[in-house]
Amino acid sequence: MAYVRLHPLVLPAVRAARRRRVRVVGELNGPWEDYLEAHPPLRLLEVPLRRWFRRVLAGLDALVVVTSQLAQWVRQFEPRAPEPRVVPNAADPGAFCPRPLDGPPFRVVYAGALWPWQGVEDLLTATARAEWPPNVELLVMGAGPLADQVRDTTARGPVRFLGAVEHSMVPQHLSGALCAVSPKTSHAAHGRVGQSAIKVYEALAAGVPVVVTDIPGQREPVEESGGGAVVPEGRPDRIAEAVARLVSDSEERQAMGRAGRAWIEQGNTWADRIALIEPLLRRPGTRDAR
Repeated sequence: MAYVRLHPLVLPAVRAARRRRVRVVGELNGPWEDYLEAHPPLRLLEVPLRRWFRRVLAGLDALVVVTSQLAQWVRQFEPRAPEPRVVPNAADPGAFCPRPLDGPPFRVVYAGALWPWQGVEDLLTATARAEWPPNVELLVMGAGPLADQVRDTTARGPVRFLGAVEHSMVPQHLSGALCAVSPKTSHAAHGRVGQSAIKVYEALAAGVPVVVTDIPGQREPVEESGGGAVVPEGRPDRIAEAVARLVSDSEERQAMGRAGRAWIEQGNTWADRIALIEPLLRRPGTRDAR
């Protein structure tokens, strides 16, 4: 059995496994257009990459996707693909543990890629709004094309930039924070079809409220758990207002933290996800080669 995270260039490996009658289970975290948006020069190869990615999907024996919207996208993009099994992301409640609020100054945490569609620019703008409360700093961890913009903002606003951080170090920066933020936009393909943001689950596990934009895949865990607030995308003022509310209402903040942690523990850990995927891995046989 082979378990692969899907990419247009894994086609040779998928075909080799099929020739050997090895069962291939693929994991898809976003539409194929994500690669073009992350690497613009690849647009010169858009037509062959699209064709290759369809062949990858058609060659799988089973498929795991992280959102129901992405499952629908797969059905339309490549009808020959196996029926997608929706398995959202999760968190490790042993690694991400609640602790009392640190500060003041209080800490708002962004941990993730610094690409335009992540809404980083809106987040930086929020820190300059009148609604952004005093004694609250934005802690940014990550790397990407907007790193220089984040670094420049540290000189004129309540922003601290750590750059790329080992994942094992994220819990100590996240636990005890006022809140975490995921201000994604719908400009990128995955924003339109949904993406399950691991950083949202990890914040919930840490007992930290999460402020997210109204994007499929990240709004659902916040709404289901009651562990944060959902705001419109492209509205830095609403992000700042949500942060200010968490500063002023400690009871609501603590209730959100408890609710988020409980939701993770009650069925949204990695162990729970493994239980969903394991039957796909153990199922014998392969689909007919195509």
